[in-house]
Amino acid sequence: MRRREYTDPTALRAMQGLAARSFPATGYRHIGDLTWNWCLSLDRAAQCPTAVWTQEERTLAWGWLEPPDSLMLQVDPDHPEPADEVLA
Repeated sequence: MRRREYTDPTALRAMQGLAARSFPATGYRHIGDLTWNWCLSLDRAAQCPTAVWTQEERTLAWGWLEPPDSLMLQVDPDHPEPADEVLA
């Protein structure tokens, strides 16, 4: 498993891939939510670090920090292994 950090929209596509596979089963984030939130934070990209965990080009999890105290995240329900690392 590989972790990559982003401060640009490159992460959005990977995040949307996981959201599309997981929704509506998880009922959490769908690609429209992610796009909307990303656009709202464009002027704060450097302050909102994002990390994506992948395995062989498949997104398994992502975490998006919005200071001072918010973390949005999603973990592939079929691959919960990175959950603890995302939370850390």
